[in-house]
Amino acid sequence: VQNESGALWLNPAFADARAWLVGNVAEIVENYDVDGIHFDFARYDQLGYQSDLDNFTQDPRGFGNLNDWRRNNVTLFIRDASTAILQEKNWIKISVTPLGNYTPFPNAWPALWAFDDTYQESRLWITEGSVDFLAPQIYFTIGREPTPPNTFDSPDFTFLVDEWVNASQGKPIFAGMGPYKPLVFDEMDSQIAASRTEGARGQVYFRYDHILPFDFETSYPTSAIPWPMSHRFLAFRPDAPDALDLTVGTDFSGDLQYTLDWPTPGFNEQDPIGVYSIFRSEGRNPDLEDPNDLLELVQGSENSYVDTGVLPGVEYRYQIAA
Repeated sequence: VQNESGALWLNPAFADARAWLVGNVAEIVENYDVDGIHFDFARYDQLGYQSDLDNFTQDPRGFGNLNDWRRNNVTLFIRDASTAILQEKNWIKISVTPLGNYTPFPNAWPALWAFDDTYQESRLWITEGSVDFLAPQIYFTIGREPTPPNTFDSPDFTFLVDEWVNASQGKPIFAGMGPYKPLVFDEMDSQIAASRTEGARGQVYFRYDHILPFDFETSYPTSAIPWPMSHRFLAFRPDAPDALDLTVGTDFSGDLQYTLDWPTPGFNEQDPIGVYSIFRSEGRNPDLEDPNDLLELVQGSENSYVDTGVLPGVEYRYQIAA
């Protein structure tokens, strides 16, 4: 354990430290019903630790460069954690939130660089398959306009989303957004639109209490369908229902409700987080390409759904897609 800048850090140079942390991750996976494991601070403190040179000299593991050795220490932890997670429950998705500025480029702004300053080689992890997606911390505004009281250029949100997407070799990138910053909060809709234009699969927000006052109606007028992670062969759709029954009834208050039932699905234990998409329209067949017709998402293990948002005298048509 290293005490750096008033915080305690596990030193990834030590195999015992990596194994202890992997054991903690495995304990969560083994004993709790989780859909994913998400890592933050999977890196060194800025510029490493004072003991690094001595540890590197004693055990270089074939590396001739101290910083490459540091990066590999963190990578060994990510790989070991990934192996432990998938051996226990191979449907769990693994993700990391790396620093948003990866490595300097010509005419770059001043920044804390993930690859160079904290030895976080996350683009290797996503391309080699050790993690399923990245949510880089792009907690900046759109454009390079200096953020007061700074007089130097600020990191550009749109540029960084594009850079991360292009470096991921088609693997999923979710734009990490920082609404805890008032300037970022003020352009949330613009940032969501920019992340979509640049090819991100969605957004991740730091943090929940800072998005409570935000109205998502403009950017998300309908429910979002999770993007399929086709790079994982275990990302299966649940078995499609071969029949759909509708029962008319009322709730305890006497209000109209429709109950949809379908045969119990052949539940796939290798990937139990698949979902059914329930579509509904009035007086016509639902359009599966129209988000306005998407009524609800239910777990692939379910075989019924109660629609309470119906009105007497209106013809409703339903369709379920896996």
